Amino acid sequence: MTRDRGLAHAQKYLGDFETAVAERIEQRGKARLLEAGCGYGVAMMELVRAFGDAVEVHGFNYSPIDGDERRMRTEAVERGIFTEAGLADVTLPRITFCDASKPLPFPDGSFDFVYSQASMYLYDDKAAFLKECNRLLAPGGVARINPSLHFDEKDAPEKYQGYWEIWDDGREVTLGDHLKRVDGIDLVWPAGPDHPDLAYVELHRRDELDLGLRLVASVDLNFLWHEWGGVRSVYSTQVEFTPRYKRELGRVA
Repeated sequence: MTRDRGLAHAQKYLGDFETAVAERIEQRGKARLLEAGCGYGVAMMELVRAFGDAVEVHGFNYSPIDGDERRMRTEAVERGIFTEAGLADVTLPRITFCDASKPLPFPDGSFDFVYSQASMYLYDDKAAFLKECNRLLAPGGVARINPSLHFDEKDAPEKYQGYWEIWDDGREVTLGDHLKRVDGIDLVWPAGPDHPDLAYVELHRRDELDLGLRLVASVDLNFLWHEWGGVRSVYSTQVEFTPRYKRELGRVA
């Protein structure tokens, strides 16, 4: 997990979302932002520098080991984003600690923009996280999420090179092919030779987001081998389904 990534890294994968933030500010006068897996908070501090009090910025990490507000201040000064004296006049982003595979500790409609650069590969239930992003968006809000499609830390075997596994009618389908059928989601990948790393799911606020997926299993690759990382999430489109052996047990009873 790269914890010190800033806006340059974010734009590499998520495109120019600063323009989207600026447009929201122009419409509303202010924008509330959330970074999922914010690490040391470098991108969040750069957004504060760019937009000042026109943005209210929040982020979350799994634990303080991944980055806390103290580390965020240190990084901001060392990188020249703010001076130590300048920080006294800044409304700092807030970092919350939580498990992104569970309901997030923020009220419905809290944010105008939710983004994630490179943390989704660590989540047990990635589909549940996307539904939470939709819940957290205010009307007209947008989320841009790097879906973490491929293994990029160590040389894992081919069968584990990827964090999503989706089965539909007994056939494995790609994440992109499945999400194309979901209302409220746009896909930006692959973006072509000019932007080879650009890859994100853009989610537009809906009353309810139905991904049509049921989590079957999540495999933490670090448990298989200590040099691997991330979680492979296995889904089925059989959302309402009772396994045959459980039906047969019911008859016996």
